Amino acid sequence: MPTTNPRLSVTLPVDDLAVLDRFAKASGVARASVISDLVHTIAPQLKEAADLMEMAKAAPRRIKQGLVDDLSNATADAMGMLEGAMSDYRKVMSALQRELVLEPVEGRKGGKRKLTTSAPRRPQNPRPLTGGSNS
Repeated sequence: MPTTNPRLSVTLPVDDLAVLDRFAKASGVARASVISDLVHTIAPQLKEAADLMEMAKAAPRRIKQGLVDDLSNATADAMGMLEGAMSDYRKVMSALQRELVLEPVEGRKGGKRKLTTSAPRRPQNPRPLTGGSNS
């Protein structure tokens, strides 16, 4: 009887074909029917195995995407927390810069400058230290 189902060609080892032929003859059916019934019987398990294998193959991609998403969210959270700290840092730096005076460094080329405090410098003691007085 003609069928609309797809056909396929299967290559089997000689010993397996002999077993298939014996089974088909003992059952009174064509060997194609035996193969078709066997595949139909195990199709649910094959489907489950195929689902698991596809999920296993896709897992690394999903895991990587999950890591990217998690790191992106963590970075956004951290940057949000750092923004407040950066604002405080900028305020402190601005206050410190207002207290500091830029003063040219003698003997340097290129106009290099160093930061010094605006507080007056203490004069160095002009008297040399001695070993003390023996008087």
